[in-house]
Amino acid sequence: MKTPIITLTDEQRQTLEAIIGSGKSEHRIHLRAQIVTDAADGLTVSSSSHRLGVTRPMVIKWRRRFAALGVDGLRDAQRSGQPAKYGMEFERRVLATLDETPPEGYSRWNGNLLARHLGVKADQVWRVMRKNGIDLARRRSWCVSTDPEFASKAADIVGLYLNPPQNAVVICMDEKPCIQAIERQQGWLRFPDGLFLVYTRETPHNAHIFRRRAPLFLARFDEERDCLVRDTERIAVPEMGARLGNFCVTEISDGEAWICVCEWMQTTGPNPFDHTVCARYGANNRLWRIRIVR
Repeated sequence: MKTPIITLTDEQRQTLEAIIGSGKSEHRIHLRAQIVTDAADGLTVSSSSHRLGVTRPMVIKWRRRFAALGVDGLRDAQRSGQPAKYGMEFERRVLATLDETPPEGYSRWNGNLLARHLGVKADQVWRVMRKNGIDLARRRSWCVSTDPEFASKAADIVGLYLNPPQNAVVICMDEKPCIQAIERQQGWLRFPDGLFLVYTRETPHNAHIFRRRAPLFLARFDEERDCLVRDTERIAVPEMGARLGNFCVTEISDGEAWICVCEWMQTTGPNPFDHTVCARYGANNRLWRIRIVR
């Protein structure tokens, strides 16, 4: 095939000269633009290849590409690339596996567990998760109301925000449960004779405890009235001057449960990690295990 004759319009020449004169142009695009301008200036294929230090086939290729496609032809052609190793079939396998029961010893699937189960790399599993907006570790909470008129009441409240009355102020107050707002932790226990709550709260005698996280109380919960029965309240873990850490409530059987918690040697004041303050009340960084039998 004969090498085409290149004739540039003013706009094409300006574009090519801008590419050649720019210090930010890709080297390969810069070189191809020079090949085209050489052709437009009347240089032969041999002269252009010698001047630019490239082969004759390369000069001929880019002259023909420019003649067919113009300036856009100086870019690399779109390539198909390596065939996808993990396509739609793999994605369907991952999503179908999530609907299955996880292996024994696991309460839910995670990325590494899925990868081992499918015999692939974890990166491929996470790619499918991100594509489908799936977060295996996400936690969500919600409130279920027993009020049959909850929907209509909620609509009225939302309406106040969407269309507030003129010359009026909308005030929102956070309703707390019957347990005081300073309460920090809760743990539920279901026994044959009822539901019990394990919790911490403010008392007249625990102001020296950081966040009042001691003592640990246990009390019966009245499910009909949705409140604690205060006269059933008992101290499960006494206050020894130290803040209690996050506790664990485990039901061993229908009539037996364990509460495990450790003392956190942290107190109030300018130096919260002064262990001597906690030790003054009897704390020694001990681990408590409380056995409850009903």
